[in-house]
Amino acid sequence: MDSSFLAIFLVVIKMKRQTLSTLLLVAGVALIVVGYFEPQIRAGLVIVVADDTPPEWMIDSGGALALNPKDGSVYGGPVSMIQASVKDLESGVTSVVVTIDQAVYSMTMYAGDTYTGSFWKYSLATPITSGQHSISYVATNGVGLTTTYTGSFSFSTAIQGTWYVNGIEITISTQTVYSSSLTVNFTFSRSSGSITSTLKVTEGGMTLVTLTSTDSVTWRGSYTFAGGQHTLALTASEGVTTPIIMATLSVDFGGVVLDFTTEQLVMFAAGACCLGGGGYLRLPKKKR
Repeated sequence: MDSSFLAIFLVVIKMKRQTLSTLLLVAGVALIVVGYFEPQIRAGLVIVVADDTPPEWMIDSGGALALNPKDGSVYGGPVSMIQASVKDLESGVTSVVVTIDQAVYSMTMYAGDTYTGSFWKYSLATPITSGQHSISYVATNGVGLTTTYTGSFSFSTAIQGTWYVNGIEITISTQTVYSSSLTVNFTFSRSSGSITSTLKVTEGGMTLVTLTSTDSVTWRGSYTFAGGQHTLALTASEGVTTPIIMATLSVDFGGVVLDFTTEQLVMFAAGACCLGGGGYLRLPKKKR
């Protein structure tokens, strides 16, 4: 009688352990899935948001404001694409408007999420190639708060030439080059300007590589990047304080940069704990 009762008790304990393990595993998977889709779920809910902070301009991979053009930029080639990255965690970004001189343009969201970070752009029908121009960006969130960035950019013809990245000619002011290798090769072929020009590749204002030349016609250099996407400026200078931006470039190695909110990270951590606990309970007693 006593042994039968003990056997039944052990079966019940085992069943409870299996049930608890199953519940933990299901909860872990659910938390991770819900955490991953949390921004989309939140965007689809009808909720009241108290938002007293304006949108925030994002920082690019080099640590600078992710805007193009920016205040003080000097270009050596046409500017045809205007870009801005912005976020608003509370009510989302609803619009970004750019004003160049007196002309106003409504930018289009190209990629990203309006809460955690979105990429906006506007393609000018007629590229700007000379002179000095004022520029102003205004981002608006879901409750009507705005944030503004103003400045001016200009052009220089001190040096002219053609840039190549991994043998691909850079033909527009903003271009994307995909690379299977983290080491990227840069080449500049001078057509006019000083033979003592300094050619650099920069990211967020920081120099990554200074190209070298043996014939004062062609400059070459290479740089090994970390994975993901990088926004670069191909620059030239001839003793001036502000480098001339010949072109801006996005290098994409095919990696997806994951930018999760605090809420998502908490859900991922809780889900991982549940999965670990559920898996542990399913291990044979000798292995625990």
